[in-house]
This record gives sequence, structure tokens and C-alpha cells, in this order.
Amino acid sequence: GMGSECLHTYRLLRQEENPSEGLYPKDASDRSFSVNEHIVHGSRRSTRFVSASRDPRACLFYASKSIHKYGIHPDNHRVVEMLLDLSKGGVWDLSAKKQRADLGIEEKSQADNYANAFGEVIIDRHIEPYEILRVHSVPKNLPP
Repeated sequence: GMGSECLHTYRLLRQEENPSEGLYPKDASDRSFSVNEHIVHGSRRSTRFVSASRDPRACLFYASKSIHKYGIHPDNHRVVEMLLDLSKGGVWDLSAKKQRADLGIEEKSQADNYANAFGEVIIDRHIEPYEILRVHSVPKNLPP
């Protein structure tokens, strides 16, 4: 069930993700990629982490890039809104400078800048269906 401590986050879904089953990392068994590498290259690597953001505008930024740079239709983009149950552990809120430092992310590094700019939250586990609040479509007319 839902603990009292929750973190409100957003994620742009990959097309094959099915939020009614919760969300899974690309490779739960992976131990080769660090949090740093996931932040900088996550979309192009199979890591055990799932990325989310404190700020829904970050999802729209990624959606806009996908639409305008890769030509993927707006209807194929969904943003999931989540209330992550912090009592389950495995959630790092990298919008906080202290959390970034605790994870060994060097100040002013590329990973530090990304995580800070996007209010990145890293989840090191399966996200349960009950943590998913709702799924939003993406506006048709997102500017590039």
C-alpha cells in the first residue's frame, strides 16, 4: 500500500511500456552501468535504472526532441505521472544537490548538470502499478 512518504514524479514512456503493469528497468540484472552513465546516456543504454523527473516540462522537452528530431508522431508519446512510494526504497531524488554528492556525482560534471536541469529522479527497482497516478497525452503542437 501507499506509505505516507511519496515523491511526485513524471516520466516520458517508451512506446512498449505498459503502465498498468508498472514500469520495469530495461535490464534489472545490469551491474555494469553507474548512475552517472545512466544520467548521461540512459536512453541509449540498457541499465537497471528507470528515470523520472520532478518537473513535467522535462518530459515535454524529451517529447519535443523525439517528435521534431526523430519524426515520431505526437500520439505515440505518453507522460506517466507517479507517486513513488519512498518506503519501498530504491528512489534517488537527484534534484537535491546533497543526493547527487552522496552518489558520487562530481559537481559541475555533465551528469550533475543534467540531473540538476531536469530535476532527475532515479529509480532502482520495478515501479508498482499502485504508484502510477495517471497517464497524460502530449500536446500535438509542441514547439521544437
